[in-house]
Amino acid sequence: MKKLVLILCLLLLVTGCGKEKREPVDYGNEAQKIISTSSKKVKVYVFGKDGCPKCAAANEFFTDLAKDKDYKSKFDYNYIELYDEKWNPYDFGVEQLLFDVATYFGDEFTGTPYIVVGEKSFKGYAENFESGMKKEIKRCYEASKCNDRVKQMFNNELD
Repeated sequence: MKKLVLILCLLLLVTGCGKEKREPVDYGNEAQKIISTSSKKVKVYVFGKDGCPKCAAANEFFTDLAKDKDYKSKFDYNYIELYDEKWNPYDFGVEQLLFDVATYFGDEFTGTPYIVVGEKSFKGYAENFESGMKKEIKRCYEASKCNDRVKQMFNNELD
């Protein structure tokens, strides 16, 4: 029995070593509308839910920041409602995208809001996160090459 387990483990190890591209996932039409923007600005995504006070605070922060003369030309802001009655309640494409993005960043998804700014993720929201999010927007904007990880995940471009 031990030999059989050892052989199976070796087979899994050998066959699992090659990097395979993950299977494409259908994230749904609502996610497609959100992700399809193409501009040179830094992408900011807030995954939130109606009735979540921290989500509302994050939304307010980025909405106000989008009006700030130093930031408004630097980023595109997308608030992604995880459940909306106008969507099919059985279409979990946006939720799947959130879980896949969190997994990519190595985060355990523990609740909303989940925020992606350029190439960094933030679990939750607190006022002390604001300076870090502003720094990431500036860093990505000045670097002129900041990958949109959410869009890459949506288009199956990440391993």
